[in-house]
Amino acid sequence: MKIELIDQNWLTKLEPLLSESYGEKISIQDEIEYFEDTNPQNWFLAINSENYPIGFIRCFPFLKDTNFQVELYAKNDYNIEKYLINNFNENIKNKTMRFCLNSTQNSLINYLKEIGYTDKIEEFKIYIYSKKSDINENKFIRFGDINTKEILEIIDILNEFKKFSELEIINLIKENKIVIYEKNNIIVGVSLNNIHEDFVEIVEISVKNEFRRKVFGKELIEGIILKYPNKKIKLKVNKENIAAIKLYEKVGFEEKIENCQIWLSKIYK
Repeated sequence: MKIELIDQNWLTKLEPLLSESYGEKISIQDEIEYFEDTNPQNWFLAINSENYPIGFIRCFPFLKDTNFQVELYAKNDYNIEKYLINNFNENIKNKTMRFCLNSTQNSLINYLKEIGYTDKIEEFKIYIYSKKSDINENKFIRFGDINTKEILEIIDILNEFKKFSELEIINLIKENKIVIYEKNNIIVGVSLNNIHEDFVEIVEISVKNEFRRKVFGKELIEGIILKYPNKKIKLKVNKENIAAIKLYEKVGFEEKIENCQIWLSKIYK
């Protein structure tokens, strides 16, 4: 087994492995376009003796340029995962890295703790909306527009979560993954959504402070449902967020039990 730096040529050969990691067929062209836009310097893959990719490790910016979310996949093969992490660590300077792992990945969790990662357990409830929609269309809910000044306002609203770079947000708008609620020419709220083959995942929802605790959050969620009429809608909510849970249930979401996630992070200096 050896490690190679991922370049565009290798990326095209990673399509089967990437699709396995996401649980659905991915668009390799989307991956290539992101690679060309960002030119990442620390994406690596593990290659077996037959020169075939068997695992990869990549990182994506969140919060600010020195903070990265790590994506690791090697079919739950601990030896390959550890091998990738060790090589990855040698190439990190002045950055904060974080992994999001399932609570069942004990070996990997323990290893990351051994090399200096700290853990924070967050328990989430998963909700699914799969009913036939009887929601009326709301003309004030639409996809974000990359060609107007509203892009600055969308960036400002999503910065509340401190997870996304400006480049990421611009690309998300281009991909119609941003839904906005506009009232009297004012953006009331914004939703960020990941679009999969069979479902749409609501990643973040933000309603401006002055419009909260009214009907706008509910109407924004209903608008998201209408924007993706042929897909199930999935979202994750902290189990302590009772107000949000009540809102989702009122719209028609139903709870699905999944394992909690463990976030591990380390500052490299």
